[in-house]
Amino acid sequence: IGAFKSLSTDSPVLDCPEKLYRLRVLHGLGEQELKLKDEIMDQHVFCQALREADGIRFAPEKPLTRGWLGYRMKRGGEITGFAEVAKPYCLRYGAAKAFNDSPDVSNELQNVMLQHASIDTFVRHYSVGIHVDAQAIVRGLPAEKQLMRFACSMSRSIDPRRPYRLEDSSCINDIPRVRALEDTKQARKRIRDVKMRTYEDAEAAFQGEFGDDPQSATLSKTARKRRKAQEKSLKKLRQKFDHADEQYDRAVKQLRNEKRRQKHRLIRENLERYKNEQPVIDSERQLSGKVVDEEVMGALQRTGYMTPQHMTLIDSILTMPGTTVTKEYERRIAAINAVIAVCDAEEGAPSRPGASQKRSVDAVDTPPASPLPKRQKSTPSDESDDRFSQAIASVCVKSREERPTICFICLGKAKLPESKRLQTYKNPGSLSRHFVNQHIKPFPNDMHCECNICGEKLLSKSGLLNHAQRVHGIVSCLPLPALGLPLP
Repeated sequence: IGAFKSLSTDSPVLDCPEKLYRLRVLHGLGEQELKLKDEIMDQHVFCQALREADGIRFAPEKPLTRGWLGYRMKRGGEITGFAEVAKPYCLRYGAAKAFNDSPDVSNELQNVMLQHASIDTFVRHYSVGIHVDAQAIVRGLPAEKQLMRFACSMSRSIDPRRPYRLEDSSCINDIPRVRALEDTKQARKRIRDVKMRTYEDAEAAFQGEFGDDPQSATLSKTARKRRKAQEKSLKKLRQKFDHADEQYDRAVKQLRNEKRRQKHRLIRENLERYKNEQPVIDSERQLSGKVVDEEVMGALQRTGYMTPQHMTLIDSILTMPGTTVTKEYERRIAAINAVIAVCDAEEGAPSRPGASQKRSVDAVDTPPASPLPKRQKSTPSDESDDRFSQAIASVCVKSREERPTICFICLGKAKLPESKRLQTYKNPGSLSRHFVNQHIKPFPNDMHCECNICGEKLLSKSGLLNHAQRVHGIVSCLPLPALGLPLP
């Protein structure tokens, strides 16, 4: 509501919904136009949410991408329980279907609205189906338009119990193909580690003998030959390590892809089994007078992970009371037997309390002694405030040589737990690695964030790095490409 333009400084302005609905079209005019502020004219209503160093920021200047919208619609359709895949084009299908059914929209107007060359495009490529009550029309009966419209819509297939994901994905690791790829990955990892240690030992020996930058002129002829041979050997060891590392990365990728394929396969099998078995289960449960409560809808999914004992327990408990005393007794007996079947411990009376749990007579008769007076202590809130004050003072350096051990970004996040905000790292190098890995690398170059310690707004990744070094003493020695920044 604050997006409407206002010019007055002392008279009422359009700043609340009540005032918006009080507006009317002036007498003699055909419209009352509402102007928006100039600064929001180029902003998108459906914008992106960017993850930045200090949290999530809505970016009105960036529109939603088609891939993001399609993925979110698909996930939303799965959670809702649609049998078909929900996608952005479903909205276009629904709109085209409504236009075609409306007597107010002609074929020419429909082509203009849908940007079609002719009505043949709608007939050939839009799978809208036949949604008229053909039987009632032939028999001369009133057509059930609303019923047929609902029967031909996607909403007909909504079932919140539909298993769209695996409840326990650990079963994927037991598949023979996945186990074989896991063994291959571990074997290649061991080979890579051996090659890496061999190369590192050879490199350390070479540097120990010849140094980082040896001068060939100061070495003897024999030493130069030995140095050249070791350089050649070191190069071969490096090539072997790179090849082993490439083989390991390939094994990791194959294992990850295979796990994803097996996961999708299990989900498809669960959906197919649910589609074939659950309607029969629901029909039999209704015919037997059993009630399905909304709270146990998730437990009634026929996905293959529920044991027969649990199914028997649910079926016996959720039955309607019997019509006679004998049938009611039978129902209760069946329910008790079902409960016993799923219990892994014997039923019985509770055990007697041990001797250590009994109170002695002296403890009952003797009144408790009055506690000794204690020295007044500071409250936990005061101690917490003192710790935060000391932490804030420590992250604001006064000279270029100071190096704190607390992250100023984590300290300024009020939503983090106190232990995370006040976490002290082992040394400034550990803090620099945390700062780069958590607050620099995951974000784009045009990130926006605000330092909650200083109140300074930072409009780029390089600005955050400069601010961290200049004000908070966090220095990163990594090259610009490693930080995700372009070279100058």
